[in-house]
Amino acid sequence: DLANLAISGEFDLSKSGVRYQNIFSKPEAVPMTLTLQAVLKADALELTAVKLAFDTVALDVTGSVSHFDAPVLDLRVASNAFSLPDFLARFPEVAALKKDGQPALKSDGEASLKASVKGAVDDLAIAATITLDHSDVAYADLFAKGAKIPGNIDFEGRVRQDALAVTRCVVNLGDLQLTAQGTMTNFKTPKFDASVETNLF
Repeated sequence: DLANLAISGEFDLSKSGVRYQNIFSKPEAVPMTLTLQAVLKADALELTAVKLAFDTVALDVTGSVSHFDAPVLDLRVASNAFSLPDFLARFPEVAALKKDGQPALKSDGEASLKASVKGAVDDLAIAATITLDHSDVAYADLFAKGAKIPGNIDFEGRVRQDALAVTRCVVNLGDLQLTAQGTMTNFKTPKFDASVETNLF
């Protein structure tokens, strides 16, 4: 039945470089695999079991891609417990953060991720929670969170063609709560406009 065609496959992307704008980058040397189980319908692809694995990260994806002429995503993502340094290394803007010529953001330990991605490919609504309960995170001399201190990041935003709008980002690190919102435009040479508030700690 071509209206309900089952599709499955395994793809080894280890020898390929993968990059999205200046947001995500996987060099050729980093192993990456994609396994797929899906059902192709008249104007939609139902993803029943998709796993994307790179470094120590394994992302399980379910949901759908519809309206192939102007694709619309409705995806749910959940991860294993992965190495936080490995994960952050895939994001060039994070890796490029410097303080006095040295990397500003330092991390160790494990994290996990849950997220949803909805909307047209050029106007995506993203909601995500990163759990940092078992990780060390430090940014320059501004803050440091040890592995025994609870922590998480809740993020809500929209990604358009060349802009990221952060409608709400709440960082909880022990007694510290940081709330931010703002925009990043021009991914090639990013420009930021953000406001940040903290609680009393």
